[in-house]
Amino acid sequence: MNFKTFLYKKILMGFFVATTCIGAAMAILGLLFDPDTLFGYQGLFSPLIYGAFTMLPSLVTYSKCELSVRETVIRKLLEFALIEVIVLLIVYWGGALTGTSLVISLVLSVFLIYMTVNLVLWVNDRKTAKAFNAALLEMQKRLQ
Repeated sequence: MNFKTFLYKKILMGFFVATTCIGAAMAILGLLFDPDTLFGYQGLFSPLIYGAFTMLPSLVTYSKCELSVRETVIRKLLEFALIEVIVLLIVYWGGALTGTSLVISLVLSVFLIYMTVNLVLWVNDRKTAKAFNAALLEMQKRLQ
């Protein structure tokens, strides 16, 4: 896969799915840990900022050639660890990291969001592969 395709298919789609999930997670965690806080319009930018920063580690998974299962797993684990570190650092620098229960909730939320993004990307890739295989079968039938 070339870098342009990787950027559009993986990074951009992952960004939109992650941003949606981040918005939902922020709402849920906010209601649980600080329900009285109100946001202005600038609060709407938070999911976009988190989404952008958490897509940067996705560059670790890019490769021009096909990776082995072991290489893919190692890169995915590295990507996940980097995302966890980025999120925790942003929350820490923002002064919102108030306790252990919040850290645990954030780590679990990031894990769930990461799994959701990867599931959506996998479903999309599977759909594309099925369409491609069907087109190849059709072409083989026409050639015979």
